[in-house]
Amino acid sequence: MDIKKLRDLEKGRRLPDSEVIWEMYDHFHVSPAFIPKDADALRDELDYVLGLLDRNDREIILQVLETWTELL
Repeated sequence: MDIKKLRDLEKGRRLPDSEVIWEMYDHFHVSPAFIPKDADALRDELDYVLGLLDRNDREIILQVLETWTELL
């Protein structure tokens, strides 16, 4: 990646292309839904992750998220 492209990404003037997204996933194991900072994608990813948990764990995670929201 050239430096101009990197600077534009860092300053929010450009979104990462698919190559950058998948490289970040490969290196950092970050879901591609989190990289573009798209609210709908983040919501979908959270719904997916919560769906993988059992009911008790899901309730605990939701309580933590509510607490964080109140603190922010």
